[in-house]
Amino acid sequence: MVGEALPKENKLPSTKSYLDPNYHLFWESYNRQAKERGSEVVGTIKRYSEIKNKKILDLGCGSGGISFIFNAEGGMVSALDIDPQIIEKAKENAGQTQIKFSVGCGENLPYPDQSFDIVICNESLEHVNNLKKTISEVSRILKKKGYVYLSTPNKLSPITFLSDPHYFFFGISILPHKLAKFYVTKIRRRRHYAVNGLLSYWKIKNLFSQHNIKLKLICKTSIIQKIKNPDKINNPILKTLLQSIAKLGLNKLLFKIIIKNKLFSQLILT
Repeated sequence: MVGEALPKENKLPSTKSYLDPNYHLFWESYNRQAKERGSEVVGTIKRYSEIKNKKILDLGCGSGGISFIFNAEGGMVSALDIDPQIIEKAKENAGQTQIKFSVGCGENLPYPDQSFDIVICNESLEHVNNLKKTISEVSRILKKKGYVYLSTPNKLSPITFLSDPHYFFFGISILPHKLAKFYVTKIRRRRHYAVNGLLSYWKIKNLFSQHNIKLKLICKTSIIQKIKNPDKINNPILKTLLQSIAKLGLNKLLFKIIIKNKLFSQLILT
């Protein structure tokens, strides 16, 4: 995540309880950064395609930040999320825009075949119940010369292992889903566990290739910035880790290892 940090008086959420008010402050801050994330996605897509008059699906749109930016760029945007309350909030935020909001799930997209030029899957695939079905649906609705933008945490990243990007816990990224859910909800007392499985670069590439969709990894710039500027990272564990690596002068070695083995903490593909 990039952008403004929490106010100084508000620390990152305690891992002791989901009811910690700072947990909600964190996600409020995350939602405030939605438009900034949208600008980053637009900038990436513009390397490959025009946006004006293109039909775009924001799959797992959340509060709608990405949808708003694509709409402002002239895209014809449809936005879908499984949570009705989130969709209602997104509609409120959208005002008089032409964005078409819908409630639905990735496994059964309510759109005709080959109806979108661009499909955005930003931090959504790790939350779907049936990944293979969702990718099949994305393939079905994507035009033959369309583009997929995909961003998701990398299961194989040592950084993700040290600090899960959703709950900030050590080691849960490699646990089976049932065990991770038990640990988060019963031992660490969070209200729910909303991650159905983190993905690796190799798994994503293989699943999309089965539908003749070739993905290109494009997040080198992001990881360079994190390694060079650890002070700007919100996650306290990751921030401390990279600061220590910088002091030891191991930045370049870390970057080479990550690049060679596709161990980015965040996978961004198109």
